[in-house]
Amino acid sequence: MNKHNLRFENPTNQRYYRVIISQDLFKQWIVTKTWGGIGKAGGRVVHVPCLSHQDGLKLIDEIIKNRNRHGYSLCSN
Repeated sequence: MNKHNLRFENPTNQRYYRVIISQDLFKQWIVTKTWGGIGKAGGRVVHVPCLSHQDGLKLIDEIIKNRNRHGYSLCSN
């Protein structure tokens, strides 16, 4: 599984959740979380700065567990 760009969907409540890890212009690692309604305009975006790539991957592991707990399934991008 490539943890650098993941999309989850919950068919029950028609919601999606996406998480991306990348570096900004200053080489700072950032985890970007996006969520909202499937097929709807809008949604939310939050950028979380991380101290290292490894810290970002740990955060993504926590997000994966949390999304699974809330009924989301990993989708192909």
